[in-house]
Amino acid sequence: MDDLSFGKLLIPILVVFILLVIPYIFFLLAQQSILKAIQPQNRLMQPGEVWFQLIPLFGWIWQFAVVSRIADSICNEYKSQQEISFLGMGDGEIQEDIKNRATYTTGYWYCVLVCTTIIPILGILTGLGALVLWITYWQQLNKHRQKILDSNLA
Repeated sequence: MDDLSFGKLLIPILVVFILLVIPYIFFLLAQQSILKAIQPQNRLMQPGEVWFQLIPLFGWIWQFAVVSRIADSICNEYKSQQEISFLGMGDGEIQEDIKNRATYTTGYWYCVLVCTTIIPILGILTGLGALVLWITYWQQLNKHRQKILDSNLA
């Protein structure tokens, strides 16, 4: 009987780990960078606090707080820009983002689906949904970061 050796399993495990962790690190950097773009008085959390999501189990709970605080921080930034300037921050799209808590809905459902990935069989489907929402949420973060940076430069 040929036992699977640790060495034979190590390479595939490392490959999967790297394929999952590296993109997630870049995602956390995106979350951190949008918080850095937001003025300190408008932030509801410090940029470095996003890294707590890497803590096993706690990270699944913390991700909900991060998504909520980033959304509210974006809204605070847009509101403050609107109050101090007429640099186009009062247009309808920004008003809609403030009213709907920009990025929150997509981020929230991404977090919910991530948590459901532990359910056998169903977790495969929810994992695919989480992947789609993760990419969408990441794009939203980048869009709002760029919008904030552009408003600060103007």
